[in-house]
Amino acid sequence: MDFLQNIMNDLPVNSLANTPRIFIFGIALLLALLVGRWTPAIAQFILRRILPTAAMGHYRQLIEPMQGSVRWAGTAIWVSLSTVWLREDFASLYGFLKPFMDLWVIATVAWLTSRLFRQIFRIYGVDVLKKLGLEADELLLVFETIVNVVIGLIAVLVFAQTQNFNLVGLFASLGIGGIAVAFASQKILEQLLSTI
Repeated sequence: MDFLQNIMNDLPVNSLANTPRIFIFGIALLLALLVGRWTPAIAQFILRRILPTAAMGHYRQLIEPMQGSVRWAGTAIWVSLSTVWLREDFASLYGFLKPFMDLWVIATVAWLTSRLFRQIFRIYGVDVLKKLGLEADELLLVFETIVNVVIGLIAVLVFAQTQNFNLVGLFASLGIGGIAVAFASQKILEQLLSTI
């Protein structure tokens, strides 16, 4: 016990500043993996304290079937946050890891969002469509496809923004390329339409 007390007395008061950042990153990474693994349980614990009992029934219907996606998204977010400890002393390693971390976080959150909307459509959308007298299967598939395309587009735009891609130049080049393809295929489309 005296040995530990001597070590503690020898440490400077501001020992966190003297601790190597790679060691802190290692500890933060391990904690991020543990917290990410338990993200669904932590979210349920917090929501149980905040939401009324009736709302927890909706949580069980929506979130519990997709706990794997919640776990992956939570782990990605926490691991990405732990890389902050590499920013100052290991800037090149941080610069190398940052695009991969951003892609991982954006992909897992987009996947979770897509699954959440699918779950909402399957649980609540079918009942609403049946009450309106519409065919639920076909309309549900259309809504899911539209939402997934929008989520994918937003995910691509967010990733491009985090990586400082020139989106205006990209869209301008796609527009000019579309016009070129339209002029090049004008005769083919004309013949195809006249055949039909």
